[in-house]
Amino acid sequence: MNTDKTKQPLWARLAIWLWWLPPVLFVLLSNWFGDIMYVTTQYDTLLHIILMYISLLMVSASVLLGLYKHWVLMTLSIIGNITAWMTGVIIVYFNILFSVAPDDFGKNHPIPEGLEYTIPYTSLDTIRQDIDRFDQQTHLQISADSQGGIYYYDFYASHLPAGTIYLKAFEVTENKPLSNDRLKQKSSTEIAPVDSFSKVVDNAKFTIYPGDWGDYYAARIEVWFSPASGGADRKLMEKTYRVEGWMR
Repeated sequence: MNTDKTKQPLWARLAIWLWWLPPVLFVLLSNWFGDIMYVTTQYDTLLHIILMYISLLMVSASVLLGLYKHWVLMTLSIIGNITAWMTGVIIVYFNILFSVAPDDFGKNHPIPEGLEYTIPYTSLDTIRQDIDRFDQQTHLQISADSQGGIYYYDFYASHLPAGTIYLKAFEVTENKPLSNDRLKQKSSTEIAPVDSFSKVVDNAKFTIYPGDWGDYYAARIEVWFSPASGGADRKLMEKTYRVEGWMR
């Protein structure tokens, strides 16, 4: 490998001159990501992609420094990369824990005594309810993620044209909407026409934002259908669940 600086390609010289820049950008963007994630989820995917590409640049710089036998710079680059990754994880973690004031929505909306509700399944629940025990028109099953406030739903239906299934949610005591447009956007699933009772939504992810982990309250989860051919949306069913909010 020719290490003559005058004959090295531009990208190799950039790796030598700017090996320190990707780790610094990674830390700065990790801090920005930790801040912005509490305001909106609109840019989550974009920020993840940017951080991924910066990580690739970090690794590429270390590899190029090694190929051109800049051993000291390669060692510094590797140490800088590891430090940046660890710092980014710590920044995001502590932002989650300490950057947001407690959300007392759950504490302020206790579950009414005697209210009938369903608890979402968890990964420890190996047995699901038999759908044959239910009305062969609609059936909703919700399971909880390991992180509070994040849920997945399955929905069974029959005799539906093509369209979109989505969820609405309301706190039961005051009928307050939960997560509003974000819930509709995240839970929306396009379906093909169905003539017989079958699963039309499989493990679709959605998030309930109001409240904190472990502060449970009752929510009315409504399943809505928007026909692809046009016309008014209609509610297919509703079911009351015990939920908690995602700490953002």
